[in-house]
Amino acid sequence: MKNLHLSTFICLIVSILQINAQSQTAGGVSTKGVDMNTNAFGAISQFDSYVPSEKGTVYLTDGWHKSSFTLADDRKIEDVWARLDLVRKQFEIKNPENINDIKVLSISMIKSFSYLDVDNNKTRFFKNAKYMGQITNLQPGLYEILSQGENIKLVKKAEIKVIEGNYNVALDVGSKDKTFKRDFNYYWLIDNELMEVKKSTIKKSDEISSEEYKSLKKFNKNNESELIETTLNFDKAL
Repeated sequence: MKNLHLSTFICLIVSILQINAQSQTAGGVSTKGVDMNTNAFGAISQFDSYVPSEKGTVYLTDGWHKSSFTLADDRKIEDVWARLDLVRKQFEIKNPENINDIKVLSISMIKSFSYLDVDNNKTRFFKNAKYMGQITNLQPGLYEILSQGENIKLVKKAEIKVIEGNYNVALDVGSKDKTFKRDFNYYWLIDNELMEVKKSTIKKSDEISSEEYKSLKKFNKNNESELIETTLNFDKAL
């Protein structure tokens, strides 16, 4: 009798193990840790999650540039390799004694900075809005000084636009990734007022001849060198 009970117990254990093993596979594929509940169409409703990536750049320029800084207390940092993170609003600076050691400098800690633009063989100069005086419409951040006339200055401001993913789960279309895109705006600084560069910005003045006015109106605001030349001509005409 005892042998019969033992035999029955062993058969029960074997049956339970077989059922458990079958529950871990579906069509020969391991399903351990996967919700095997199916939707109305009989498809497994749980999949591995997708981790969105980030595209584009958060930096003002590609690569590192030989740079110099004037700090808020007028101290100088010169000829160091740096790059500007426009999203975090800080510079990353390579330690001259160990290039693998990266230091961080907040934009709020500087008055101005410049870097050598090797591609265009020129030095680019920037000022912190905090130290540009009382100027109407001035936004926080760094402005690149492109031209300095007696009556009008041309400045440029860079920022990063963040484009969130637009993926539609139901239709399985769009992108799941976040994209960073550089964006540049140009401004004229006239009589302590900042005006975005648009063709409608230039207005007829008694001091400007009709021919000069026509030439000033013909500019491409997306062509920086042409815009600088236009600004210098505009400054001379005022």
